[in-house]
Amino acid sequence: MSITEKQNKNFNYVDWISKAIENNFITYYDYNEFKNKKKIENSNNFVGKIFKANWNNTNTNLVVKTSYELNVKKIVNELKAQKEKEVDFHINILRIYGISKLDNQYSLVLEYTDGGSLYFYLKENFTKLEWDDKYCLASQLASAIDFIHSKGIIHCNLHEENVLIHKNNIKVADFSLSKRANKASNYSNKVPDFLPYLDPKILNNVYTMKCESQLCKINFKSDIYSIGVLFWLLSSGRRPFYDKGSTQYDISLAMDIVNGKREEIIKGTPVEYSDIYTACWSDDPDERPSIQINEALDNDFEYMIDDYDLSIYDNIPNIVIDDFSLNTSDLMKKNLLLNLSDLTNNVEKIVDKLIDHLIRLHDELGYDPTEIKEIISQNIQDINKTLQIKISDWLIRNQTLSKYIFFHGFLYYNGIIVKKDEDKAFGLFSKASKSNYPIAQFYLGKLYKDPKKAFYWYQKSAENGNKHAQFYLGKCYEDGKGIEKDGFKAFECYEKAVKNGNKFAQLSLGYFYDNGIGTQVDEEKAIEWYEKSAIQEYDSAQLCLGFLYKRKKKESKKSFHWFEKAAKNGSKVAQFYLGKYYYYGTGIEKDYGKSFEWYEKSAKQGDNNALYALANLYMKGRGTEKNLEEASYLIEKAAKKGNKFAQLHLGTIYQNDKGTKKNIKRTIEWYKKSAEQGYSIAQYNLGYLYERGEGIDQNIELSLYWYEKAAKNGNKFAQLNLGYFYENGMGTQKDIKKAINWYEKSAKQEYGNAQCSLGYLYEKGKGIDQDLEKAIYWYKKATENGYEAAYYYLGNCYHYGNGVEKNEVKAFEHYKKSVEKGYLNGIYMLGYCYENGIGINIDKEKAVKLYKDAAERGNKDAQKRLELT
Repeated sequence: MSITEKQNKNFNYVDWISKAIENNFITYYDYNEFKNKKKIENSNNFVGKIFKANWNNTNTNLVVKTSYELNVKKIVNELKAQKEKEVDFHINILRIYGISKLDNQYSLVLEYTDGGSLYFYLKENFTKLEWDDKYCLASQLASAIDFIHSKGIIHCNLHEENVLIHKNNIKVADFSLSKRANKASNYSNKVPDFLPYLDPKILNNVYTMKCESQLCKINFKSDIYSIGVLFWLLSSGRRPFYDKGSTQYDISLAMDIVNGKREEIIKGTPVEYSDIYTACWSDDPDERPSIQINEALDNDFEYMIDDYDLSIYDNIPNIVIDDFSLNTSDLMKKNLLLNLSDLTNNVEKIVDKLIDHLIRLHDELGYDPTEIKEIISQNIQDINKTLQIKISDWLIRNQTLSKYIFFHGFLYYNGIIVKKDEDKAFGLFSKASKSNYPIAQFYLGKLYKDPKKAFYWYQKSAENGNKHAQFYLGKCYEDGKGIEKDGFKAFECYEKAVKNGNKFAQLSLGYFYDNGIGTQVDEEKAIEWYEKSAIQEYDSAQLCLGFLYKRKKKESKKSFHWFEKAAKNGSKVAQFYLGKYYYYGTGIEKDYGKSFEWYEKSAKQGDNNALYALANLYMKGRGTEKNLEEASYLIEKAAKKGNKFAQLHLGTIYQNDKGTKKNIKRTIEWYKKSAEQGYSIAQYNLGYLYERGEGIDQNIELSLYWYEKAAKNGNKFAQLNLGYFYENGMGTQKDIKKAINWYEKSAKQEYGNAQCSLGYLYEKGKGIDQDLEKAIYWYKKATENGYEAAYYYLGNCYHYGNGVEKNEVKAFEHYKKSVEKGYLNGIYMLGYCYENGIGINIDKEKAVKLYKDAAERGNKDAQKRLELT
């Protein structure tokens, strides 16, 4: 029968149902044949009965739904929307099996869902959901609506109760209000139960007096608005405008929404996600995005994940142990200036006091030589020039005691009073060292370029009690400079060095406990020693605490605290992370302005990660005005400084630019720079360019080389392609074992394409023993990840009984799902099923339609089939 007749005033809905049953367009289920009936609790807004039941003696769970509001007209609308346009082909749309009768009233027989409504599911599971789970649900919802829109249908009634969940996947339900595009809305003037989900333009129809010609027509963008609110629901876990336990909406709220009222963005929501849903609920329908938001979700999420791990200070020792130079601008506040004013006529006492102060700074207070230079220099500068000359002259005349010999060398070493002269300093330190003067021995070690001799003098100084030499000795053992590398001995040296409060040794000891070097990992002791160093305002120790708490769950506030401390003390690394924390709202409220401020501070110190992050802010206009020219400048600057992410980005700019910047040669150049730093995406991109020969000569050997590099770095796309190369002998000898090895590595990362490839090899026994059990396993895994071809191949297995019991219904269902995903061969096989009644009633008209579709897309089997019909 034709199901294309238009509804009108005289349309007989009961008669339509009778004819549809008679012509097998819909299936009728006798209510008495349902077994194991169990009542399902209704939602807050549903009036009627819902039962879960099994049909006859099957194990299939079905739902029988009847309602006073579900009149015959709505049932017909639902059936026509789903059956006539085959919208229930889509995996994320609730399937209607047919109708039944309960209490002399027609009921819908529906697919069972175990998770209830989206709102109920979020209420029960929200705290367990990660952002990738929410993105997955959002993507499924967008995909389902995209599918019905492609069929020319507008849902018109999307809200929290008719989006259902089954096995953690979206199922869009209730097409009773759906209609063709450009129909005027027909809502009554009562307040709808799910008012916040309605397009404001439609709400305006309901609550303002307008003639028919002025009514806003429902269109696809009305559904987009509803999607935006549902996306917000996924981010919040609560009903929109839900206050004080009440969900009663009134006309006042409706008019507020019409006038622009929207829900607040939930703290912690990824910006890319909130940008999508706020665009969806724009007041102007023309400004709402198309349903391609589904693709935007996937792309933005992937970018966000990659962007969030910009970091990339993986090797902490390089930033916290080797840099002993600190900002000394506040040292004068710590009572480190001597009162020498009363000693102006006694040069010897001044010199003695300065030497004692210098040794105290070294051994008791744990200051570094660079800081000590600044402190002693400042003390001497406060003395008048005449007295400074007297000090120098006095030292020349008094070179009998080791301490005076050393101090004279110290002045030459640092260029204080006298001109800097390391040769003279070396001679004086050597002379004092022969008398076993510990601090002279330490400085002599610093002057030696030969690491073995430097180690010798550090050791001598440490043996004579110099704690700072003890720390440097530990560094020699840690780095293997002048002595064989030995973490245990380094640890022992640091333990001795911390006894005088040396902040550098405290930091090193904390790091050793943190990483189990020379001792067992002990997080509590690591924190203890980091904190001892950090409270002395050592920015590297503060930075290490920031990293330590960054690794711990639910400690982001502490991590922020220590990064902020280090950033204010001038650490460019901490400044970068502080910018990042403000950007994502980690441990602090999100603030793009402050993010920009800290990224800029770090970038001015030359941090290439900050340069690239700053470029990102200029590109998106966050925390500053959008400036693509400045963004490009910073990307190039970061790339030239060696930032692998910026290098990749610059390569893509040269690859994809539609104007004068397009330059594949430069693309290859920058991809290589990034790839040589081990960045797998750049390595994969190079492999892809060489394989395809896009803008360059095709080179399968080079393609193989870069795919292998990327694959070994864990890139699942490269692992798939490498498997394909080995399977087909491209650029290398054919090797099925290696192909399977790389397919499996990719498949274990839940990549559906690789899983399907494994299934195909095992099904066909291609180069290996046939194993249908493994084939079915991998096909099913691939379908779980939504890979379109896997549905087709699994359909074939059910069709022919390969590895599973032959089941034409399941074959049909899998072919249908492959069609939903746009798989060409699936379209042909679905037509074949309709032509021959495989898993479905024969329908020649649908078969021809599907054959034509497949033929137009180049399917040769479909073309031949059409020639025969």
